[in-house]
Parts: sequence; C-alpha cells; structure tokens
Amino acid sequence: RSTTAATGDLGPEGLIYIGEDESGNDKRYVIVANEISATLSVFEVESYVAPKSTVNFATAALKIKENSGTRVLNIELSPKANYNGQIVVGITNGAGAEYGANKDYVLSQTPVADSVVLNVAKGADKVSLNMAVVADTLTEGDETVTFTIRSVSNKLILGTTGTMVVTIENFTAPTNPNTGIDEV
Repeated sequence: RSTTAATGDLGPEGLIYIGEDESGNDKRYVIVANEISATLSVFEVESYVAPKSTVNFATAALKIKENSGTRVLNIELSPKANYNGQIVVGITNGAGAEYGANKDYVLSQTPVADSVVLNVAKGADKVSLNMAVVADTLTEGDETVTFTIRSVSNKLILGTTGTMVVTIENFTAPTNPNTGIDEV
C-alpha cells in the first residue's frame, strides 16, 4: 500500500482513549492521529445504557386463610433486572396482627425494625418474600399486614403498585369435629 500524500491516510497512526474522569466534561472520547494528513479525528464514545427495571408488587391485595401455611409474596421486575440492586420493603401490622413465632405470621427474612431488604440479582424477573401464616386458636377478626416498597436502589424504578395489603382471614375449627354439634 502506498502512504503518499496523493492517496491520503490509509489507516490511523495512533489512538488515544480519554475517559470521563479525564475529559473535564464527563464524556468519553477516542482521538485518532493521522500521519499523512497531519490531522486528528475526535470521536465521542456513546455507550448503551441498559434500561432500569420497574418494581411492582404482583398484586395490591392478597387474602390468606389463617391455617393455609406459607405463601409467596412476589415483587415483579420489568424488564428483567439489568443490574444487581436492592428493594427495601416496609411492614405495617394492622389492628391485632403480630409478627413472630406463635403469633400471626413469620417471614422468610427477619425484619429489622419494621422492614426487610430484598436483594435483586441481575437477570431476575422477580424477588420473593415467604409469609408463613400461623394457625392459632383465638376467635378473632381478620387481620391485615401492609407491605410497602419504601425504596429501591438507583438502577431500579418504583412502579405504581408499591403497596400490598395481606388479609389474614380468621379460621376457627369446629368445636366438636366428630358430630358437628356441641356437647351438652
């Protein structure tokens, strides 16, 4: 190949990369030096930024029977998470509802103060929290527990369904299951 002035530049003679921390304007550049024409070409490097995921409870309300065991409470991510992140979920007990063993319910992750932190893995389309409803022998009304997404890490966006109310429906066993009537 010829490298004369008549044929022009046939390829770059030198390349320099300038990162956003070096550029002075938070942008990235590639500078190409051309020997024959004695010119510099400056290219701004634009990068693809993966979209943030919107975070929503799968449902705004859920009813669970007191004796029904463990249920999965899902928080959905759309699109799938492109980054690792965290979701802080606040927990508020309604009248009569109590957290803990031998109380009304327990969670797969022990709350600190009144919230849990759920980790989001890159590629996840949901994160889950298990809620085990404890069967008790008390005759009581239904109880509610409200879960609220309090905050999300900066690569996630809080959606429109940021609250889920779980109603624990009271279960009272028959007083005499063999006959169906009370003894006199």
